[in-house]
This record gives sequence, structure tokens and C-alpha cells, in this order.
Amino acid sequence: MNKIILPFLILPLVFLAGCSADKSSNLMGGVLKSADKGENWEVKADAGEGKSIASLDILSMIINSQNNQVIYIGTKKNGIFKTENGAESWEKMDFPPIKVYAAALDPSNPDILYASGVWRERGKIYKSENQGAEWKEIYTEPADGTVITSLNINKSQVQILYAGTSEGMIFKTADGGSSWKNIFKAPGAVTEIEFDSSDSQTVYFGIFNKGILRTRDGGENLEDLAKNFKSAGVNSGVFSIAADPNNSGTLYAGLKGGIIKSANFGDSWEELNILESSKKFPVRAIAVNPENSRQIIYSAAQAVYNSTDGGEQWSTFQLETKGVIGVIKFNPLNPDILYAGVRKVK
Repeated sequence: MNKIILPFLILPLVFLAGCSADKSSNLMGGVLKSADKGENWEVKADAGEGKSIASLDILSMIINSQNNQVIYIGTKKNGIFKTENGAESWEKMDFPPIKVYAAALDPSNPDILYASGVWRERGKIYKSENQGAEWKEIYTEPADGTVITSLNINKSQVQILYAGTSEGMIFKTADGGSSWKNIFKAPGAVTEIEFDSSDSQTVYFGIFNKGILRTRDGGENLEDLAKNFKSAGVNSGVFSIAADPNNSGTLYAGLKGGIIKSANFGDSWEELNILESSKKFPVRAIAVNPENSRQIIYSAAQAVYNSTDGGEQWSTFQLETKGVIGVIKFNPLNPDILYAGVRKVK
């Protein structure tokens, strides 16, 4: 029997200055935290002096792998916020763009931080070498309109980063952002970039509501994995991807109606046995426990689904909001703790 948990939550009533205070559409939002392996969640929205981030749209999140109390979130209209105490309180950072789509943290030196955003209608990438105290621009789009929708860093070769745009361009730097080169033109917005757990030359690119591209040679060649979805008996657009952090070659894809899994780098797929009612909605976020691959968490509509047996059974958690969870992250040093970011969708 599927376990259903609907805990009572005390919700913040004061919203961050400058943000919408429409409580009817923001009953629960911003950042959520679970301290019990994803069974229960609570809002973590304190921004000091009676302010709250509960109404913010969270577009991106990164956790410091050396100090898991430090977390950065990128928002749709309010720039970057940082916590140094595990989300108990948040502080707004001095970052030029207000819309922050993606961020990446150097795992060998957490002083170094990258973030993509929109500044005066122009898509840009910035780099900080002092934990976000100061930023320098390292990439800009040539004209207004196109934005940098994804960004990720090679954890074994930290000078290498990949980025993707709303127009489908994938590009790469091998020197920490000093120079860039084009890799591939995808057929849609590149919204997620995932590295294989042990083969850093293997990178996956999620193409919004379309498919997945894969490189096995660090971007020299890319191939479309959507043609292999038929092995799972599905033909649906991709909304999220997640590489298993423990098993090389294992990848999950959240679809417009379900989740599929590959154990061979995307060459073939099988449909995951998720709860049928959730298949009516896009799966916008997936996360796999970095110490236990049998724990999988995903979000669909206003609910979070948690499995501890590899996807055979699921417990559920309902969100009291019109927003959706767009990002889920396990604490890398203590995976009993998870964080999620809520945003509104049109």
C-alpha cells in the first residue's frame, strides 16, 4: 500500500519586500527542506527582519559539497540568495541580474561560483572567486532575447563547464570561462546538463519538452537519445533529467507523463512504475540519493513522490500552493536532508 503523508505546516505570512504578497497563490513556496529523507517538508523562508522568501520563484539551486550548510538559490525576479546555516535564514547577494537560471560551484574550491542570468535583457554568465562577494562577466549573448538556461561544471576537471541557451545552443569552456567554443545546436531550449557519475566525458543535455542529447567524448560528437525512447513504449517530451550519482550509465528522464530509466547511457529505456495519477502532469524534477540509488524523488504538479525501493512503491507529500517544484537536491554530505525549490508555471 502506498503511504500518504499530509503533515500540518505553519506557513510564513510576511513576504519579501518587492515581491508579490498574493497569499492566495503563494501559500507555500520558496525553499522547502526535509530532514527525514523526504517524508515530510517544511518551508524555510526567513530572510531576517520579518522578511520572507516564500513568494519567490526558485529557478536554480546549488549546495556546497564541502560545507553543506551553504546553499545558493537563483530566482526569477530577485537575483541570488545565500544561506550559511542550512536554509534556516537567507540573505540576498549583490548580483547584477535579477533572473538567475543556473549556477555551478567549483567542488575543489567552493570560493569559485558561476551563475547565468539576464542583465538588461541580455543573457550573461558571471564568475565569482570569493563566494559571491564580487562578480565578473565571463560570457554575454550578442543581442537581447536569448538567455543562458543551463550551466554545469565537470567535477573532475573543474576548468570545464558546459552551458546551454533558450535557443538551443550548447557551448563549452575549458579554461574556467576565459574562452568558449560552440558544441552543438539543439532543437529547443537546453534546460538541464548532467554528467555521468564516473565518466566525465559523458554529458547529457535535456532539451525542454523534446528529448535528450548525449556526448561520450566531451562534446566532440552528440547524438539524440529520444529515438531510443520507443524501447520503453513512450513518446513524450522531456521536462527533467537526473544521472544516478552512484551508478555510471544510469539516467532518469522525467517526461510530460511519466519517468523512464536507462542503465546503459541512454541506449535503451524502461518505464518506471510511478503512481498513475501523477502521469497526468509533467515530471519537473528528479533526484537520486547520492548514497543509496534505491531512493528516488520526483515532483509532479503540487506533489512530491518518494520511493526507497527503486520505484516500486511511493509515499506522497502535497504542496499547499499553485506552484510546482522545479528543483530537488539531496544534501551531499547528509542525504537524509533534502531541499526543494518552488516556482510558479504559466
